[in-house]
Amino acid sequence: MSKSGVSRTIRRAMKTDYLNAKILSHRANLQRYATLLATQLTELEREYLHKRIEEERAEVASLEFARAAEAAQAKETVTVPNPLPPPASQQGPAGF
Repeated sequence: MSKSGVSRTIRRAMKTDYLNAKILSHRANLQRYATLLATQLTELEREYLHKRIEEERAEVASLEFARAAEAAQAKETVTVPNPLPPPASQQGPAGF
């Protein structure tokens, strides 16, 4: 693999790690808001938390989409040659 290929792979891995960390952070926020909803709140506080939950869910969906797109792009661009010969069932007569 060329030097630029390694660099691209490292950048892609770092971006994936970043996206995963952001998703976990937003999920932690969702859990915290759900815990708060189980407490005694005013109607205004409850409305605010419901609004924040909607925003967090939208952000998680957006980040998950970005992560899936990144994975699809990585799958398209990375090709690893198979060093093994094909199985005998895929070879022609007499191993040809």
